[in-house]
Amino acid sequence: MDSDAEWPVRLGFRRLLRQDARVTAGGILLKLTITVFLMYGCLPAHGEPYLAIKTGNPCSACHVDPTGGGMRNSYGVYYGDVELPATPIKNIDYADYGLVTDALGIGSDVRFNLDNESPDEGEDKRGFQLLSGQIYLAIRPPKVPVSIYIDEQVAPAGALNRQAFIMLALGTDYILRAGKFILPYGLRLEDDSAFIRQATQVNFHSSDIGIDLIAQYSQLTVNLFVTNGTQSPSNDDNTLQLGARGEFISQHWRLGASAIHNDADIGARTMANVFGGFTYDRYTFLLEHDFIKDESRQNIPGTASEIFASLAELNIALIKGYNLKLTTEFLDPDRNIDENEQTRYSVLLEYFPFAFTQLRMGLRVKDGIPQAPEQNTHLLFGQIHAYF
Repeated sequence: MDSDAEWPVRLGFRRLLRQDARVTAGGILLKLTITVFLMYGCLPAHGEPYLAIKTGNPCSACHVDPTGGGMRNSYGVYYGDVELPATPIKNIDYADYGLVTDALGIGSDVRFNLDNESPDEGEDKRGFQLLSGQIYLAIRPPKVPVSIYIDEQVAPAGALNRQAFIMLALGTDYILRAGKFILPYGLRLEDDSAFIRQATQVNFHSSDIGIDLIAQYSQLTVNLFVTNGTQSPSNDDNTLQLGARGEFISQHWRLGASAIHNDADIGARTMANVFGGFTYDRYTFLLEHDFIKDESRQNIPGTASEIFASLAELNIALIKGYNLKLTTEFLDPDRNIDENEQTRYSVLLEYFPFAFTQLRMGLRVKDGIPQAPEQNTHLLFGQIHAYF
C-alpha cells in the first residue's frame, strides 16, 4: 500500500527480491524433530501458515490483510492458481480475477464438509456441513495511501462482520489500521477449533475494535495494538487492551512472540506465546506454545486460572498439488487442577487439483478426561474448499 499504483499491499511481496539465503537446519536436527513429533501425534489445522514458512515470505506477500488470512492480493491469487495446483494454469495471460477495477478488489472462500463423528459413548453423528463462507472487499483509490478492507462471513449462520478497517500507509515500511480486526497474535490459523485459538480466544469469531501499528522491515515484522478488549460493539469498561507481536523472518526459518494484557473490571487476563517454524527439503514444521493467566474466570478475588495450550504441525510436500499434514495439540485448561488435560491428534491429506480448488480428507482423534466422554471422539471428514 504505497503512494504509487500498486494494489493493494505489496510491502511483503517486495521482500521476494530482497531475501538473503540462509543455512538450512541440519539433517540430524530434522530427523530428531520428526521422531519426537511423531511420538506425540498429529492434527489438521485449516489455515495455511506453513506456506509462508515454506516460501520464506511474510503473510502480507499473499494477503490484503497485512497480518494474513482473508482476501488474497495479486501475488496470492497467482500463487494459489499456478504454484499450488497439480495442474496449474498454463498458456494464458495471467489475470488477477479478483481485481474488478484499479480501485476495487473482491474475493471469497467457501468450505463444505462431510463429517462422521464417533464418540466413545452415544450414537454417531453424520452429515453435511457448510463450514464457512466469506466475502472480501478491498477499496483503494489509485495514487492514494488509504484503503478500506471488509471481511464478511455469510455462512453458515447468517451474516457476521469479521473485519472492517481503514489502512493508512505511513511511508514504505509502516501501516496504521483502525477499525474492527482480528488480533495479531501467534500463528494465523484458519481452524477456530484449534486449542491455541480456543484457549486464547483469538480466532476469526473474536474480532476487536482499536488501532494497530504495523512495522514491516526487510526481515522483521512488528505489531503494536490497542483495542477495547471486548467483543462488544463498544467498550464496556474504562480500560483498554494492550498487545504486541514480533516475528523475525528468514528464508528457511522464522521465530516470533506475542503478548496481550487486558485489565478488565471482571478480572485481568494476560497471555503470551512463542511461535515459529522451519523448512527443510520437502518438510515444513511449525510450532506455537501459549501461556495464559486469567482472573476473569474465577469467583474468588485474587485467584487466577493458569492455562497452557500448544500446537505442533508437520507438512510434507508429497508431489506437486499434494500435501500431507500431521499435527498434535495439547491443552491444560487449568494447571492448578490435576489430570484435566486434553489432546487431539490428526492426519490430513490436502489436494489442489486445479486453480481455485482444494480437496481435503482427514481423521481427528480427541482425547479428554474419562469423566467427560463427550471429549473423546473420532472425526472422519472430507472437505471441498473453493476460493479466489
